Amino acid sequence: TILTKERVQKLNAIGFAWDVREHQFQEMMEELRVFQTLNGHIDPRFMSGKLAFFVRRCEQQYRKYVNTPSNSTEAFGILSESRRRALEDVGFSRDMFDEPRTRSTGHRSSWEERYQELRSFRDANGHCLVPKKYGSLGSWVRAQRHLMKEQ
Repeated sequence: TILTKERVQKLNAIGFAWDVREHQFQEMMEELRVFQTLNGHIDPRFMSGKLAFFVRRCEQQYRKYVNTPSNSTEAFGILSESRRRALEDVGFSRDMFDEPRTRSTGHRSSWEERYQELRSFRDANGHCLVPKKYGSLGSWVRAQRHLMKEQ
């Protein structure tokens, strides 16, 4: 059987995952973005199940990436550039291992900040349809819709 362009397009049209590991990583990143938006932190001590395991594994990979010299052959393959950026977008940083973790208690102010950011987006664009790839604001908007569906 040959995988023609037409067949590839058909599979793509229904959301076929070509790279299962990358698909699973992206699903967990989305879950982490929602958690971060709702809770104001990415501390695995306040998570459970697969998400806590995922964050701890990412912390190990990120720490190894940070502590490995960039010119070292060991640096290759530790963490892809796209995954590193995705982790940094949710709060991973080189200095996150330097200080003891504290749980953010600013959930309300964090929500208000995102709300103000959404108002600015609406004022600039005339709507509140924030694209998924718009970063943390897009994640926050999706989280609000998800919360509404649960009520």
